[in-house]
Amino acid sequence: GVGSFMAWFSVGAAATFAVFFTLAAIIVPAATFVSAHAQGRRSTTLRSRLGDAVIDFVQGMPDLLAFNRSRSHRAKIDAIRKDLGRVEHDAAIIDAVTTGTGVLLTHLATVGILIIGIPLVRSGNLSGVILAVLCLVAVAAFEAATPLPQAARFLHQQVASAARLFEILDARPTVFSPAEPSTTAWDEPGEQSPSLIFRDLFHTYSGTTRPAISGLDLEVGAGARVAIVGPSGAGKTTLAHLAQRFWDPEAGQVLIGGIDIRQLDLDNLRRSIGLVSQNTSLFCGTIKENLLMAQPSASTPELLAACRYAALESTLSELPEGLDTWIGEQGQRLSGGQRQRLSVARTLLQKPAVLILDEPTAQLDGPTASALLQQIFQAFEGTTTLHITHRLVEMENYDAIVVLDKGRMVQQGTHSDLVTRDGLYRRLWEAEHSMW
Repeated sequence: GVGSFMAWFSVGAAATFAVFFTLAAIIVPAATFVSAHAQGRRSTTLRSRLGDAVIDFVQGMPDLLAFNRSRSHRAKIDAIRKDLGRVEHDAAIIDAVTTGTGVLLTHLATVGILIIGIPLVRSGNLSGVILAVLCLVAVAAFEAATPLPQAARFLHQQVASAARLFEILDARPTVFSPAEPSTTAWDEPGEQSPSLIFRDLFHTYSGTTRPAISGLDLEVGAGARVAIVGPSGAGKTTLAHLAQRFWDPEAGQVLIGGIDIRQLDLDNLRRSIGLVSQNTSLFCGTIKENLLMAQPSASTPELLAACRYAALESTLSELPEGLDTWIGEQGQRLSGGQRQRLSVARTLLQKPAVLILDEPTAQLDGPTASALLQQIFQAFEGTTTLHITHRLVEMENYDAIVVLDKGRMVQQGTHSDLVTRDGLYRRLWEAEHSMW
């Protein structure tokens, strides 16, 4: 290395270089690493909190204004920013001290080599040119060591950030595709929509003791339209998640077309199930880009046809840029009804074998909700449909209605049958329609 090269000409110069270089390349970075331990982790935590607070402020602005809490939230952001500023100020001091120390050690090493080398030059034991080379070599070596303290300081931040990422990366999925998945026929053009069966189903969420679903037996026949109703917490949405295999049930089976969904490839299963939910995820982009998520190869005529079936055509005609209209984050530039219709159009392009509606009209008024459901029924005529809802709208259009309470089926029948019998469905119906 550099020390061996110097020792060839002067052992004293090599020893001087070794002492100061050890300080600059090992001792100072090690001291920086130890002193910056708490500061690095604190900086990462504060940056994360600041980002979360700013996102909450932007996305929650309407609610913050409504509750007159925008100032207090800004004060929260300012407090985090000031804490981060103090941490970064401490980091800047560490950087200044370590950088200055590195420069000082460089100069001390150079001066030391000169003090040892000049007498050797005068005595003729060392060439003046060689002494200059030794000094330049020393300076070049220190230039490589100078960034090490700063790297040691940033190492803590990177380790803390990596730890947060590895918490996610190390999380093991609980749902897997089988090694040899079963083949399906319902994806072929012209094939009938398959049945959807829940057989003796049990499911309990971790951290709770009461089952979300308990001993449920339900069959949605091929091409049938079934509504699942019940009070909040009855297990309706859990049923939708189990059908899409977001989790596996503790006991029992979910079958599509007579095949246990655990025997199906996960990607194929989720392509076969269309979902229209109350919290539709729309992405920051254009209407066209959001539609193409369901079918990337869809042509413009196909996109327009899907919009027409979803009653979105009139909205497009009012927009100067049509399909290329920018809808903003989560479709904020669209109304609630327009967002839901866009979700329906996207699901149409997916051409699902089974359709799950999870409270798609929860945020809409009565007439709009009724109109949207009629459009969905028309667009997905003949598709096996499971509609999860707490709003009893268009109930006469279902082949069957299942009433859940505390994870159990308590009633089953048609609207005309259930509304005449004393039970939970009749109470829900009367409670909802007494408000109008």
